[in-house]
Amino acid sequence: PARLLSSLSLFGPRQRRGGAHQYTDSNVEAAETIRLSSITSALLPRDFDLAFRVMGDFRLSPAPLYSQAARGLARRMNLSSLTELLRNIGFTIGDEERDEVVAEAITVYNEIHKDKAVARILIKHLTLPRNQLKALVQSGYMSEAADIAFGPHGTIEGVQLVLNSTRNRPQSWKNTTIIKNCEAYLVTHSASR
Repeated sequence: PARLLSSLSLFGPRQRRGGAHQYTDSNVEAAETIRLSSITSALLPRDFDLAFRVMGDFRLSPAPLYSQAARGLARRMNLSSLTELLRNIGFTIGDEERDEVVAEAITVYNEIHKDKAVARILIKHLTLPRNQLKALVQSGYMSEAADIAFGPHGTIEGVQLVLNSTRNRPQSWKNTTIIKNCEAYLVTHSASR
């Protein structure tokens, strides 16, 4: 953190008008914002409180920085730091933004590491049922996705997603019971529209 903080000292807090740090070149300001964002996202897993203060002082949007930090931790397979980060961001952003941060990590574990077990652990950190459904489908847990799709928060679009994803799986992985249940649900609910 000390090395990261020394690079922060190059920037003073931004002043609105007439301050000593007034920028005349928007390209320089954009480059400085990108650099500051990179430093802050690297600082998040090490010292969340300090990184959160930096975000506030420099008016940085937290959700993209959280996503960048979560992606980095997932790539390094640092699950303990990732779950700590997810715990810390709990009430600092809305549910949809928080789910996007978790989805970034789930995608890394599914696509890069091919580790569905860790992805399943991270799915439990999602708050909105529709995002849980999408993550379960992405991870290949069709029966659990179907449970959500048929549940009280389920939608026709969710059932259709489960149906299409189950149909597109290799023959040895297809679950004909899920396909039949989805088709029956869609016939029943599309007739009532």
